[in-house]
Amino acid sequence: MVQLPDKETSKNYFRTIEEITKHLQKQHKLVTKGHYVGLWSGIGLAIGAGIGAAIGNSGIGTAIGTIIGLAVGLTLDARAKREDRVI
Repeated sequence: MVQLPDKETSKNYFRTIEEITKHLQKQHKLVTKGHYVGLWSGIGLAIGAGIGAAIGNSGIGTAIGTIIGLAVGLTLDARAKREDRVI
């Protein structure tokens, strides 16, 4: 029978993994998979909402901003993968 680790051991394990990941991101400029897509989707959404409000149609502005943000994010994620910078 497999014995599961206690709560404290699991907590320490995940804390250590998080610390290692943060170190790799800060010191070695590595990123997690999908990092740029998430970041640029939000940026595109915000910019698109502003543009949509300016033109009077928030739905179209939001959609266009999100699509542009996804495109930029996918491009940057592909570059990071090509450069072998993905954790």
